[in-house]
Amino acid sequence: MDIIIVDDEIASLNAFLAKIVDEKNIMCTFFNKTPFAALDFVKKHKIDAAFLDINMPLINGIDLAQKLIKLQPDINIVFISGYEQEQDKLFKLLGKNLLGFCYKPYNKTMLDEYLCQILHCNNKSRKIFFKTFGNFDLIIDDIPVKFSSAKSKELLAFLVDRQGATVTMSEAITYLWEDRNYEHAKRLYRDAVCRLRLTLETHHLIHLVDFGRAQLVLNKQGCLCDYWDLLSGKKGNFNGEYLIGYDWSITTQSKLELSIEN
Repeated sequence: MDIIIVDDEIASLNAFLAKIVDEKNIMCTFFNKTPFAALDFVKKHKIDAAFLDINMPLINGIDLAQKLIKLQPDINIVFISGYEQEQDKLFKLLGKNLLGFCYKPYNKTMLDEYLCQILHCNNKSRKIFFKTFGNFDLIIDDIPVKFSSAKSKELLAFLVDRQGATVTMSEAITYLWEDRNYEHAKRLYRDAVCRLRLTLETHHLIHLVDFGRAQLVLNKQGCLCDYWDLLSGKKGNFNGEYLIGYDWSITTQSKLELSIEN
């Protein structure tokens, strides 16, 4: 997720940064004394959202928001202010682009809520598709994602096969590293988890998996999958091949074959 923050008070920018410093899936660009530079930046970069101080000396945040919307019609706007604003008036002025207001001093919970909204808006416009018939792929807007290791990709495929159910470290090891001793398998599991996390972060998809302690959960919301479609009764293009190359997938493949025969 890429956002910009425009505020003429450096202390406010530092406070904002302190609240989001641990958010690894956020790319943030700050503008302090040069709000017009934000316009030049947005002309060259796709931005998901802009956090704008309303009261600035060179241009107020409302006018700046309108200029940003002309450049990127789908940009999300959050106004920053130390004072109560005429919210109804501004919502009518900016319409669906205005997410809301963030009042100083910054509240971490409120910031997190806005960031989640922005991420949700961003992902609604992206097509996230898990291909399981044949070889496995995670496809974003018709482009397959490249994984840094085969095992991290297989681990994600295993989560897809489990359809959002919690997968423990022990379960993953049993199926993906059954030929290794347990201590060695735990190291391999942790390496695969780390590589999977980095791949998802790179593509701003870290929300797809809940990385808990010794367990993983796939977030299915907003995702498409040929296997899930077939289970829900939709017509699919299953040709007898399911997650090719993964021995543990044979059980699911057999179930699919039986369901089609019946």
